[in-house]
Amino acid sequence: MPYRTWYTEDGGVIHVGEGVVTGAEILASAAQDHKDAERARSFRYGLADFSSATQLDVTAAQMRAIADENARLAGLVPRAVVAVVAPADHIYGVARMWEFHTDGVGWETWVFRDRATAVAWLRERCPGALPDAGPAA
Repeated sequence: MPYRTWYTEDGGVIHVGEGVVTGAEILASAAQDHKDAERARSFRYGLADFSSATQLDVTAAQMRAIADENARLAGLVPRAVVAVVAPADHIYGVARMWEFHTDGVGWETWVFRDRATAVAWLRERCPGALPDAGPAA
């Protein structure tokens, strides 16, 4: 599966996309993120890393649905910090559209071109986050 998710002990969720990533995969993961209310309430930060993705195949309807799922999670955790790593131009553009759709949910979000900068930004906002830089580091 080209879109994998890990939950960290310190309240983080890490998504890693590889190859062709579909909107259906991202939507399923977004729905899973808030399914367990206890885990969702401990959510402090997120990292979505598309460094190894070759394509992001997301329709406009899927983008709205992903943003809606994220807004529901933000209802439980309104002050989370989320970084997206998107080196490729087309993936960067899709990530910026997601950022636009989630504006106003209470999360601080940013889209980065490289993982090291994204991790540094997360650590600045969530001290102690990603002690080992997470999976796929």
